[in-house]
Amino acid sequence: MDLREARVVLRERRLLDVLDLAVRFLVAHAAPYAVLSAFVLVPCGVATVMIAAHAGFAWALTFALALAALAEVPFTVLGSRLVFESDVSFAQVLRTSLRRAPLVLVTRLIVFVAAAIGGTMLLLPGIWVAVSFLYVTEIVALEEAGVGTAMSRAQRMLQGRFGDALVAWMLLGGIHLGATWLGDRALATVLADLFQITPPAKLGDPDGGVLGLVAFWLALPYVTTARLFSYLDLRTRTEGWDVQVRFAALARREETER
Repeated sequence: MDLREARVVLRERRLLDVLDLAVRFLVAHAAPYAVLSAFVLVPCGVATVMIAAHAGFAWALTFALALAALAEVPFTVLGSRLVFESDVSFAQVLRTSLRRAPLVLVTRLIVFVAAAIGGTMLLLPGIWVAVSFLYVTEIVALEEAGVGTAMSRAQRMLQGRFGDALVAWMLLGGIHLGATWLGDRALATVLADLFQITPPAKLGDPDGGVLGLVAFWLALPYVTTARLFSYLDLRTRTEGWDVQVRFAALARREETER
């Protein structure tokens, strides 16, 4: 990543500013995100809805949570390319995602097992593990780190920043959960009132939750992009990216004046 080519201002931001920036970024780049969603989210949504129809919502949700670890990778790669490049190759995004996805899956699986073990003993150790490795997807996908290196890097990045990461973890998780719940209700209303179609059972009702699965996938690009910008903000704070960009700008101006 060439910081001098950043198309988003690199500066320290509050978490709410990060969430707002993610919304504006998605709106500004709606077309590439829509194309990627057609390639990634449509198959994921169809698969989970079919599982829900045959095996029940609980199995479908479990599969969706596992599959989301892979589905996040191309959106993370796309977002990072759009931040630092003006001309993004969609084929290159898919190739990079396919190459890094297995390592992301292995890393996320290790984190999940460790968090589950910690959660069965006491709740707090499980939360500590989940928060400590909040940004492993970004580290593996963007920094091209191995499993062990990524996990060590994730912990080092949060030294003195664990509280910020905890708030980000809770807020991003809450947004995804809330979007799933509210999306289930909103989609049911659209089907019933706009298209005069009897909607499936709502989330929480027996044999319900199909529309909730659809909403889960629709919210994934935003949650992934918001976490990406949270990761970039953390690197700006810990590695002084904003200072590097300013010095580079001063150097370019001095060279131009000469």
